[in-house]
Amino acid sequence: MTLPPLVHPLRRTGVGFLMLAALAVTGCTSAFPGSGAGSGTGTEPTPTTSSSTPTEAPTPAPTTTGTSASIPADCRGLVEPEVYTAVFGNVPLNDPAVIGKAADPATGLRPSSGTDDPPPADTDAGLAGEERLLCAWREPSADITGLFAQITMVDVVEAEAFFASLPTEGYTCDEVHDGDRCYLIRPNEQYPVDEGYTHFLRDDVYIYVAQANFPTDDLLGDFVSTMWG
Repeated sequence: MTLPPLVHPLRRTGVGFLMLAALAVTGCTSAFPGSGAGSGTGTEPTPTTSSSTPTEAPTPAPTTTGTSASIPADCRGLVEPEVYTAVFGNVPLNDPAVIGKAADPATGLRPSSGTDDPPPADTDAGLAGEERLLCAWREPSADITGLFAQITMVDVVEAEAFFASLPTEGYTCDEVHDGDRCYLIRPNEQYPVDEGYTHFLRDDVYIYVAQANFPTDDLLGDFVSTMWG
């Protein structure tokens, strides 16, 4: 099956507004992290790469949570360098034209205070909590092609209630990578491609990934391996 997205399917609920979670169906062909490789079948081109090499800035140390998870200090640290190159290449990461001031363009770190800028509308699907990373791989000129990921620390009780509500919204839920995953695939209303939304919860860490026309192969597994070892 194919997994891409860029429009949020759910509105805010009593447990927070849907955002950050993770990856597609294991063993299926999909554009979502956490599933097999795949891509949209529409006419929009696959992600393009820019000729310039991004400048890497020094970043703070990874955040260790109350659980065994260690959240990377920047978006590039979510996967091993070779995986990053294979999946994202030189696709722009957190271009200010895409994310505005919602996060530090160099790291993807969400400011702890001092900004009212929300995440991009395309990624607004999250469970409320202490946001750590906002990562948007997308050409500013792209209509739909791109991949968004967010990492958030959440209240486990609220998160469990939120995940329990997702099947009523059309999501399919299962257990993978020692956590809970819910995903939704639907056709885009404008382009002949699918949109995909995945939510993943393990301990008190919530990952949200939305992607369209951006194939990946078990990216969720890579995220989990980085954060939980």
